[in-house]
Amino acid sequence: MHAVETMAWSGAVPWHGLGVEVTDENALYSGAAFMTAAGLDWTVEKCSIYYGNEHPFLAGQPVTNEYHLIRQSDGSQVSTRPVTDAFYHIVQNADMFEVFDPFLDSGEMKLNTAVSLFGGQKVWVLVQLKDGFTLPGDDTVNNFFLFTISHTGVDANTAFYTPIRVVCNNTLRLAQSGAKNTIRDHHRKPFDVELMRTAIELVKTQSVKFEELAIAMAGRNLTGAEAVEYFRNVYSAKPAEDDSGKLVEHATVRRALGLLRGQETRTQQKSDTKNDIIRKQQEQIDALLRGATIDEFSDDGVYLPDENVNPGWDKESAAQTLWGAYNVITYMEDHAPVRRSRSADHQLNRSLYGRIANDYKVSAISAARDLVAA
Repeated sequence: MHAVETMAWSGAVPWHGLGVEVTDENALYSGAAFMTAAGLDWTVEKCSIYYGNEHPFLAGQPVTNEYHLIRQSDGSQVSTRPVTDAFYHIVQNADMFEVFDPFLDSGEMKLNTAVSLFGGQKVWVLVQLKDGFTLPGDDTVNNFFLFTISHTGVDANTAFYTPIRVVCNNTLRLAQSGAKNTIRDHHRKPFDVELMRTAIELVKTQSVKFEELAIAMAGRNLTGAEAVEYFRNVYSAKPAEDDSGKLVEHATVRRALGLLRGQETRTQQKSDTKNDIIRKQQEQIDALLRGATIDEFSDDGVYLPDENVNPGWDKESAAQTLWGAYNVITYMEDHAPVRRSRSADHQLNRSLYGRIANDYKVSAISAARDLVAA
């Protein structure tokens, strides 16, 4: 079951191919045209809440200063809890697209995707910046800006910079929704289009800084021991004793090290065979910690590199580098998570916005910065 309600996109087919493809190049620079193509040309209004029969003396009377958000086009409720007049200001879908008008007119940005999720509760637009960058081995990263409106009455509207690696379509999200480089609008004041446009100018600075960091990561070769320690730090996973008292690396770390070499090490084999594989993987990790190099285990006799597993792992920029290790994390989070999401739409939502608890993408970029600075 998909969570997508309506959607428009251009360029590469999105995660499930739903929605309307926009082929008119002019529409990519017109917020109004793209909004209509995406089926987002509707508005939200406040609707009074009335007491029910469980309150016999008040039944049929409006609750003072409490409203739900209703979509005018079909009368459906989109809010999940009541809002008030004084402390909740509606931001319409058209306001979101209007923010980008000067950037679209100048050609600095173009519209890429717009979608309504979860019955209109969350609406977002992904806009591509004109300039991306390319790392050694033709490893291209495009720069995007994501703006989300929440019509739930609970969550803030958010906007943030999110680069995407072309070879694998990994969303290289740099922040959680509450982080300092995320622009947040809490509905407490009337929406200020000009203020949001000023904030978007910060994205240019962020994209330059990320390009510098990516270049540094691509130029930072990892020893075997450093790769092991990097994945341990990101996943807060330390080796544990098995039944025999031998230290065995956490399954997620073992898998990440395999993906660094283009190998998917998850197995559904029988217990005795699985134990043999785990033992062999641990022997390799022990060798890495003793000083062996990562490329010595490109063929471990159990798994072979697969072009569909962690695409781009063997590019010049990624092979045995910190950039490659960082992209293992983003690949796992975006395309091959430890725990599957309810649908492809829920998975994309998590990839773009993170998770409530551990946000491994944020941990990965933080650990990478530490290694570059060391």
